[in-house]
Amino acid sequence: VSGPLTEPVEFAYGTLTGRFQFGVFALPPFAGTEMEGVLSWYPLRDKVFIFDSATSRLNVGDALPEKAANWPKFKLRTEARILGFEVAGDDSQRQCVYVDTGSEDGVALHPSLWKKWAETRTNQAATVSAFATPASGLLVKNELWAREISIGSLVLKDVPTREVDGKETWASMPDHAATLGLF
Repeated sequence: VSGPLTEPVEFAYGTLTGRFQFGVFALPPFAGTEMEGVLSWYPLRDKVFIFDSATSRLNVGDALPEKAANWPKFKLRTEARILGFEVAGDDSQRQCVYVDTGSEDGVALHPSLWKKWAETRTNQAATVSAFATPASGLLVKNELWAREISIGSLVLKDVPTREVDGKETWASMPDHAATLGLF
């Protein structure tokens, strides 16, 4: 982290506990008043996240719930400081899916994958989504609804899908296939 840091503080959220220093920076104007801060993926990389949509809560733990034992498993990208996992697939260069917990998107595909995917849906109704990134500012992109979309071995159903902007962090990652938001 470049820039000013807080004094070391005791921090606890679920099973994530420890003494940490946090970077201090001004939130961009598009963050509005709903964002209180940003927590890096790095100290959370070894934790289990349980998103409970019924209560709109996120729980952080150390153990996988029993009911998840038979779910598909993906190899975590441990060298990345961003939450990502590998998906097996046909495109040997585009085999990583990243998770952006600060995004309301569904799926944001790498431009080359978006082009292939969108070309097969020319008669499908589309809309546009507007969003902002620190690098690009305000952007407007076409968005299509995917009843089902396969990204390598990952299959998702009923998600909005758009193209990643070339200036977004993900676009510069050579193995990027897609980014998942919290939709």
